[in-house]
Amino acid sequence: MRVVYVDTLFFLNLAVDYFLLVLTAKVAGVYIKRSRLLASALVGALLAVLLYFPPLPKALALLLRLAVCCVTALAAFIGEPGKSWPRLLGIFVMVTLLLAGIVLGLSELGGGARMQNGVLYFEISGTVMALSFMAVYVLSGLVLGKGRASPGRSYQEVTAEMGKRSVRFRALTDSGNLLRDPMSGRKVIVVESRAIAPLFDSMTGELLQSLDALAPETALEQLRRCGNTPFWLLPARTAAQNALMVVFRPEKLYINGNLREDYILGLAGRQLEIGGDCRALMGV
Repeated sequence: MRVVYVDTLFFLNLAVDYFLLVLTAKVAGVYIKRSRLLASALVGALLAVLLYFPPLPKALALLLRLAVCCVTALAAFIGEPGKSWPRLLGIFVMVTLLLAGIVLGLSELGGGARMQNGVLYFEISGTVMALSFMAVYVLSGLVLGKGRASPGRSYQEVTAEMGKRSVRFRALTDSGNLLRDPMSGRKVIVVESRAIAPLFDSMTGELLQSLDALAPETALEQLRRCGNTPFWLLPARTAAQNALMVVFRPEKLYINGNLREDYILGLAGRQLEIGGDCRALMGV
């Protein structure tokens, strides 16, 4: 009779679920807070331990295992703005099946694997587990494609603060963004106006939500009526034409956690067609 250690079962599933959630987000090219991914992995690990005991009919066990997989993925991805959680759920299920097959195959070579109710318990070394993680990471890129998580693209995490309010968004580094403020020389991060609406009071926020319907001069006039935030207009050249862009400087701006003084924010009224969950473009 084989002994199953609950703590080993729990921490093994915690590590596997966390790895799979991180991998899913990377393959999909989206940003999810690591704390949320860890909390979701905790949920998945607890459910896996409960599901492991006692033995169940195969059909019921398969359905319950699929339900645990869905609950884990939904806990991580549902409710996140701008993210297609059905797509993320599908990727999570696929990488889960891929990892299960690889680990089971490697561990069977040493006879250390056991599956019950769809939950795998491994009596394998850390080396085998590390090799399994590496294999599923590589194979996921081949099977699912690099998608929006292409290594040729560089992403930055941006946080803007105004008083006690703050917003966080993801920016794609774009070498073609050469916008500069001619007075200060600061570089311009072009961000969707809806993404920074929570920085302001409700009246200003509503105006930012519908900024695309207004001419830049009209938008500036109405924004200045809402409060004392120093918005101004900046000439911007695009591939198609010259235009004016509403810009402002937040009280504090952080890029990857570092306070920066060399950037201002330019407001794009429409959604930026960037891909993934990026809401802004910034120069290098």
